[in-house]
Amino acid sequence: MKGIPIILSGPSGVGKSTLSRLITNMYNNIIQSISYTTRRHRKKEIDKRDYYFISDNNFNHMIIGKRFLEWSIMYQYKYGSDIIWVNKMLNKGYHIIFDISIDGGIQIKKKMKILY
Repeated sequence: MKGIPIILSGPSGVGKSTLSRLITNMYNNIIQSISYTTRRHRKKEIDKRDYYFISDNNFNHMIIGKRFLEWSIMYQYKYGSDIIWVNKMLNKGYHIIFDISIDGGIQIKKKMKILY
C-alpha cells in the first residue's frame, strides 16, 4: 500500500515541528520529511537529521534539475523537499509529514493532486 503525504503548514512558530515530532514518535509508519535549506544550521541542529544544509549554488542546481516537490524562499533562505526521496518513501508505504510553509503546502497539494 502506498503512503500518503501529511501536510502541516503555517507561519513560523505556530508549533508545526512540535506536532510533527509527537506524531512521528507515536507511529512507526509515519516519517518526517527533511527539507533542504540554504541557511546555516542553528545550535543543536544536525545536518541530515533536521535539514540538509546546502549552498545556494547547489540548491539552484536542484531547482534546475527539477529535484524539488516544492520549494520556497523564506527570510532570504531557500527551503525545499526532495521529490525523489518523497516518492521512494511513499512507494515503500510510509506516510510522510511535511512541516512546511503555507506556500510549500499549496505546491504539494497541486503537484500531488491532494483533495484536502
